[in-house]
Order: sequence, then C-alpha cells, then structure tokens
Amino acid sequence: MRRRKFLGLVGGAAAWPVAARAQQQPMPVVGLLWVANERVVNPYEESIRAGLGELGWTDGGNYRLEVRYGNGDATRLPKLIDELIALNPKVLSGISEVVSLMKAKTSIIPLVLGLSYDPVESGLVQSLSRPGGNITGVAVHYDEVLTKHVEMASELMPGVRSIGFINDAADAGAVRFNALAEKAARSKGIELVQMPVRDRDSVEAAFAALGPDKPGALIVMLSGRLFNFRDAIREGALKLRAPVIYPFEGFVEAGGLVSYGPNYYAAFRRSTVYVDKILRGAKPADLPIEQPGRLDLVINLKAAEAIGLIVPPLFLARADRVIE
Repeated sequence: MRRRKFLGLVGGAAAWPVAARAQQQPMPVVGLLWVANERVVNPYEESIRAGLGELGWTDGGNYRLEVRYGNGDATRLPKLIDELIALNPKVLSGISEVVSLMKAKTSIIPLVLGLSYDPVESGLVQSLSRPGGNITGVAVHYDEVLTKHVEMASELMPGVRSIGFINDAADAGAVRFNALAEKAARSKGIELVQMPVRDRDSVEAAFAALGPDKPGALIVMLSGRLFNFRDAIREGALKLRAPVIYPFEGFVEAGGLVSYGPNYYAAFRRSTVYVDKILRGAKPADLPIEQPGRLDLVINLKAAEAIGLIVPPLFLARADRVIE
C-alpha cells in the first residue's frame, strides 16, 4: 500500500507541469503582410520588430510574428491573407492596400495600419478620431502630399510644362489619385502625363511609350507595390534625365533623387503602439488613428549629379536629410 501510494503521489506530481502548461494562454500571433519582397522591406520590418521589443514583446518569447511577402504581385495577397487568418492571429497589420483586402476577409480580427493614405476617403474607417469597426493605426492625408510633389517638381525644373505621374494601376485608389494629381498639376498650369503601371515590364513600357514631348519631371504615387519596382523607375528616369519626386525615403536611399512624405521608419515603429495596446486588450474601434507629426524632405545629390541637375540652394536648405 505504501509503495502504491508513493507511486501515485509521484505520478500526480509529474502531471502538475503538464496541467500548468495546459492552462497557460497560447502565445499570441501577430500577422504582418508586405506587398513587396523581403529584401526591399527588411529595414522597415526591423523597425516594427524593434518597436515591439521596446514595448516588451519578444518574438518567440511572449508573442510570435508571422510575416508574408507579396513580392510585388497583387494577385498573391488574398491567398497570403488566408494563410495568416488560418493562424488565428490576435492582430493583423499592413499598409492600406493590404488592410483593405484584409477588411474584406474579416470583421473580427483587429487590423493595424502600419501606414495608410486617406483611410476615411477610401472607406476603411468612419473617422480618424473614432475609426469604428476593426481597423486603426497610422495614416497620412495624401492629397496634401501629392499637391506638394507637384510644387517641388516645378521648383526643381522651373518652367516645366508637363509632369509624368507613375501611378499604381492595381491600387484601389488609383482613379482618385489620378484626379488629385490632375487637379494639382492644373493649379500650376502644368500638363499631367498619366503613366499607369502594374509590374516591372509595364514600368519599362510606360517610359517607352512617352512621345517626343517627354515630361520634364516625374512623380511616383504612394504605393508599397511601386517600391518593389524602384530600380526600374530610377533607370527609366535616368535615361529621360528627368528629376523624380518619390513618396518616401526608401526610394532615395536606393538611388532616387528626392522624396517628400512621412518617415516610414517612424510610422511603422509608431504602429507597434497600436499592436501593443490590442494585445493587452484594447479594441481598435476605441483607438484614434494617428497622423505623422511631420513630413520629411530627403535629397540624393549623387542622383542629381547623374542627370546634370543643380538643386536650387533654397530647396536644398529645406532638406531634412541630404545623401551625398
């Protein structure tokens, strides 16, 4: 009897850790989807990981970050979203074009905008202060940015008569952005040349299709997908010897001329505050959408030299960062 009682006690003690583990909450999953490929977005992904780390979250320790990459192919995104949803995540995150697709697939899982443009106008949320539904995060008012891009193009090329607008034809906001760009160009008495693209081949085709009256400057739409084709855009502009205004610093760090827009590193890092709050129990509907406090002007002087452009001193003096 004593031996059986002893073995029973030992068996019960051995079961305690198993029971304790069974009662533990599963490690929360955060799903992150990029439009571009891993190499292109790696610096921004590191900003997200660092931001979550500062807030006390360790990947593989107290949460798991599941990342997927669209590699610039919009048709792959819905399937990748399904993969992430199947993991039963506590939060899903991405830029606006990604979250728009996520919204169509779930009204329950919280969605965090790593960075977005005009979420109210595009119908993603009810308002910035009270987003409602399952979406919150960081957003920029893009029509103001786009208007500024046209102004900068005319500053870099005084007297410019036409500007090419490289638009992401696969983006849900493409038509609206075309109209915004047209309005901004008309206000300066400048003709807008539409250059819709979907992939690297269409970027090359858009440049090849330009007539003899080629645009004197170019503007690139705010799009994660276009970031995947930044080399093709830069090469086309170099042959054209035209200055290009890009929507964020990554293009310029990769050899582009000028960017003006939100600091993506800071925006993605800031978006982790929303992820943190949701993981701790907050509801996205109760978290107001935040807009970047500043927009950065970044200039690459090597790119200017490559096309024989002398950046006006006053323009250069306004730069938040100069790459030499």
